[in-house]
Amino acid sequence: MKKLFQKYKRNMMAIHFLAMTLMFIAAFYGPTTVEYFGRLEAKRYLTGSQTFGERYKINPEGLKLWLNQADVRSYGTTQDWKSLTGGADSGVEQVTGVNQPDIYATYRTFNGTTDFMQKVEVDSEQGALTFIADGGSAEFRDAGQDFSEWETLSGNAKYRLVVNTDNGISYCYAGASNNGGLDIDCYTDLGLTSRGWKGRTTPQASPDTAATYEIYRTDLAITGDMTVIMWIKPDDG
Repeated sequence: MKKLFQKYKRNMMAIHFLAMTLMFIAAFYGPTTVEYFGRLEAKRYLTGSQTFGERYKINPEGLKLWLNQADVRSYGTTQDWKSLTGGADSGVEQVTGVNQPDIYATYRTFNGTTDFMQKVEVDSEQGALTFIADGGSAEFRDAGQDFSEWETLSGNAKYRLVVNTDNGISYCYAGASNNGGLDIDCYTDLGLTSRGWKGRTTPQASPDTAATYEIYRTDLAITGDMTVIMWIKPDDG
């Protein structure tokens, strides 16, 4: 009876040790949310002795952006998230408080409406700025700009417009330009299917007074309703 009890005790200790080990592995290695090749994949785990490159089939040395909130080298602040790819301007940022995602020890949470982080400003205001309601649709005008450089005529939008106004921030995805390049059609979604603004959604109603704006590349912008531990963008041209 004593031997049977000792065997039972050893088995229970082994099961407890295994359970604790599995909990540690799960906490240490995942889940993660990884963006690459234009899609999101959630809850992917490293297994055994796998390296990052083996699990995700990506060479970490060839990444354009590599954010990992669980890595102290990448942690950053509420305003910035540092990329493990290195470089003086490496990473994404959001300096406006109301647009900053919630930051925690190992992840960040984006609310899907006003939260976003971004990188690579490609242009800004050139002339007088006006919000246009083109037949009830969202449009933006810069009297000194040539938006044809930043338009997208088909497929996903390549650029995002972020406008600072007297009533807050309005932002959109840039579609087709018109009026000789002075105007740009604004959309709420990356696929350019719905005209409108995000953030402050009705800047053309009053209209708001646009003070400044910036244009950013969308392939280095993070937005949506999600919790993110890791965000990866390969240098795929």
